[in-house]
Amino acid sequence: QQQACQMDVRVPFGESGAQFSGSFFMIADCLGIVLATPLAVDWLNPALESRLGAGFGLGAKFGLGMAFAAFSVLAAVHLELQRRTSPVLDVLSHCAPDGVKMSGFSAGWMTVPFFLMGLGE
Repeated sequence: QQQACQMDVRVPFGESGAQFSGSFFMIADCLGIVLATPLAVDWLNPALESRLGAGFGLGAKFGLGMAFAAFSVLAAVHLELQRRTSPVLDVLSHCAPDGVKMSGFSAGWMTVPFFLMGLGE
């Protein structure tokens, strides 16, 4: 949330001055879970079990989830590095601490690490 609040959180095509909350982008986590669960249960698990000739066990599922979590963190690190090199706008963020201005980097990109984390969950 803190990272998103320092990005450009202005609502596109919204009323003047409208901004998203940093936690708004966490909806991508829920979307990752809702979209990945049926795919994993109905397609991925049976496909892996038929290729491996054995069950796709709890340990393997945990490992796969942790891999998605690691990719999520790496994506967030990459986005933070991009944000830090982006120009600072002359617009105060409503969700960041007082006096913090937004960068020119769109907070919409925060959906990527949240979605990856949802896939891992």
